[in-house]
Amino acid sequence: MKSIIGWLIALLGLALTRVVRAERQVWTLTETRRVLRSLKALRDAIEDYEYLAILQRLGKTGEAQKVVRSLTESFLQWNKDPAAYEKARAELAAIIIAATVERGK
Repeated sequence: MKSIIGWLIALLGLALTRVVRAERQVWTLTETRRVLRSLKALRDAIEDYEYLAILQRLGKTGEAQKVVRSLTESFLQWNKDPAAYEKARAELAAIIIAATVERGK
């Protein structure tokens, strides 16, 4: 897991380096929005990974897999609806909360 986190941090650093280099240029509003969308997507991916790592530690890997598999048919075929991802994140969060409450009893 540490290697994946390191890889994600490296990607974030690369994205930020491109932003810093690009400050020297004049950006159009479209280019700025594109970079911000990319950084948001990267942040979301890191948060998704954190959810899955938490669920693995709680022993809820099977439930997490069901949620993730609802978004994809295969490695190359993914759901393109952003609302589906938000729903899946909410489901993962609910599983985390339920498992945490269950452990606390």
